[in-house]
Amino acid sequence: MVTIAQTAFAEALRNGKSSPPRSFTQWVESELIIPDGPHAGERFRIERQPAIRLWLDAVDDPQWRSLVFTAVTQFGKSLFGYVSPMLYHACELGESLGFCVPFADMADDKWQADVKPPMVASPHLRKLLPTRGSGSSGGTVRNSIMLANGAMLKIFSAGADDAGKAGFTCPTIALTEAARFSSAGGASVEANPLRQVRGRQRSYRREKRREYIEGTLTLQHELPWTLRESSSRSEIVAPCPHCRSFIAPGREHLVGWRDAHSEIAAANAATWICPSCEKAISEAQRHKMLHDAILLHAGQTVDKRGRVRGPQPETTRLWYHAKPFVNCLLSASDIASEEWLAAQIPEDTSERNDAEKELHQFVWSKIYEPPREEGAIEISRDTITSRGIEVGRGQLPADVQLVATGYDLGNTTGWYLTLASRADGRLLIVDYGSFDIHSDKARPREAIRAALTAQLPYLNAGYPILGGGNLRAHQVWADAGHERKAIWDFTRDANEKQSLKQWIIACRGRGETQMQERKYTCPTKKAGAVRQIAHDRSWYVEFLKDPRCFEIHWDADRYKWLAQHGLTLPLDRPGAIALHAGPEKGHRTLARHCCNEQLVHEFVPGVGASQKWIRTGANHLLDCLAESYAALCRLGYRPPVAKLDEQPDADSPNSEGTPEPPRPAPVPPPLPDAQREKIRNWFAKQ
Repeated sequence: MVTIAQTAFAEALRNGKSSPPRSFTQWVESELIIPDGPHAGERFRIERQPAIRLWLDAVDDPQWRSLVFTAVTQFGKSLFGYVSPMLYHACELGESLGFCVPFADMADDKWQADVKPPMVASPHLRKLLPTRGSGSSGGTVRNSIMLANGAMLKIFSAGADDAGKAGFTCPTIALTEAARFSSAGGASVEANPLRQVRGRQRSYRREKRREYIEGTLTLQHELPWTLRESSSRSEIVAPCPHCRSFIAPGREHLVGWRDAHSEIAAANAATWICPSCEKAISEAQRHKMLHDAILLHAGQTVDKRGRVRGPQPETTRLWYHAKPFVNCLLSASDIASEEWLAAQIPEDTSERNDAEKELHQFVWSKIYEPPREEGAIEISRDTITSRGIEVGRGQLPADVQLVATGYDLGNTTGWYLTLASRADGRLLIVDYGSFDIHSDKARPREAIRAALTAQLPYLNAGYPILGGGNLRAHQVWADAGHERKAIWDFTRDANEKQSLKQWIIACRGRGETQMQERKYTCPTKKAGAVRQIAHDRSWYVEFLKDPRCFEIHWDADRYKWLAQHGLTLPLDRPGAIALHAGPEKGHRTLARHCCNEQLVHEFVPGVGASQKWIRTGANHLLDCLAESYAALCRLGYRPPVAKLDEQPDADSPNSEGTPEPPRPAPVPPPLPDAQREKIRNWFAKQ
């Protein structure tokens, strides 16, 4: 006979018995109900979108700790890229995690539009909706969401200040609209928002962390594209029904629509073709072949039998990129219709540019590269590191004319670069590097001043000239944008007296950047504190009354452009910038700094064409290079792309009171020996 106590105890055991969590694939197939669209209310089936299987398998693979999901529109990017993984960790695994949205006031929109509908549609997930606090009973989501099982979704936003991301630790983050997390806001002194959010995971061992990053491909300097290089760089490939080659057709393989006379005709004529055999692939064949699709990682190959050769990528970051060919929710005719309509817009118009941008980002899931504008520079790290010549580090060529050094200072590190001009107008980076600033032992003002003072023996020693002789920099510019008073103190100490001819001088670059607008403006004539103006108005010297020292204000945008342009010119051209001898890998830091800030041209509706500098990382050596370039121009160097005026007046080697209309000089003539000696004497410390 079974007693009531025994029955109750057995029931308690059954209720308390735990089962291992399901895999992500099992959970999605069991719990996910499509919340909207043509299949609303139906259980998710992989057959409708076969390429999703590769993503589900990747989430279950413990190798991947960072999973990047990008796709065309109407693919299920939000549902599978961040909503499903986030709900799996919260509902199935019972974990609290970071829910990352572009702006805090968007959290409720994302909850109501993306996260809540699949929970409401699923009988089991519906029971886990919050019963109290933020988001419960139809309430507005604010800082966090507490699900009924105790798992918390903590809201992190790219727009919040740094404190808004602190105070909460979690092993997992799910991020949407990744492009908005590419750079920190103007009020932030920390790293970009994605790195700030990752800081909330540091309490957990690396193998316990997970991040899901979902976003549309926008520009090269924005997430998620910037994560691709350090990822698996995977490609979704499927076997052609005709030749059995594993293929990934792109935009050029959608054919038949270009010569159509109408939108409907273009849609009817459109078809995909195989990149290998160029045979047409019907919609039925495309759907069938995608059931055999594989995720091919960078460095791997696959034969016609589907056998993958090559090692697994040595990275924990997966790159999942769903292109139009793998999207079974849209047909070739759907895409051809949009292509044909865009092609009817006249070329070289803002409307055509907008249409192309939309096609790139939303239809084809490609990085949009706007039409090349006049003044745009194509610069890469590889082209910079290969510009070394047979002049050793710290040596000057025999035909050296002018030498200048630029300094960029921070609280813990200082950077310097020395640039020399040659008789034929070419330039050479003689030396560059960094040094420590011990702000841990003194206040930043004193630490920076002491670190710069310690540089004086090296500056005074100068550089040996090949063939004999020695020469120190004619001008040394120290950036006063950070701890301005420390630079003033240093320049007063380093010069016997303050004058326009002093050897070391404080400087401040002005220009429009991504983070802040500090547009450079130049006075039209010398008056009051303004003591010297460049002939092309690219810099001017001001005497500061209170600290009683001189400071140069210079056009940072102009000289950064000139510096990067010089790094792209052929090495035998006037204005080309070469590097001192050394292995290419030894110049990687310089190349990275010079590429981390680039001038971007864009069309702003209602405003027109505009340009701005976009910084994506440390750029200290680029700042030093631009400073030293500007210093050479003050000494008398003529950049081949600059607008030039008459010969400098006798009062200054390269300045005048009221500038006349400039005229171009494509090739800079060598400076006469007499003028070269005059410049040296004029700037030499007595």
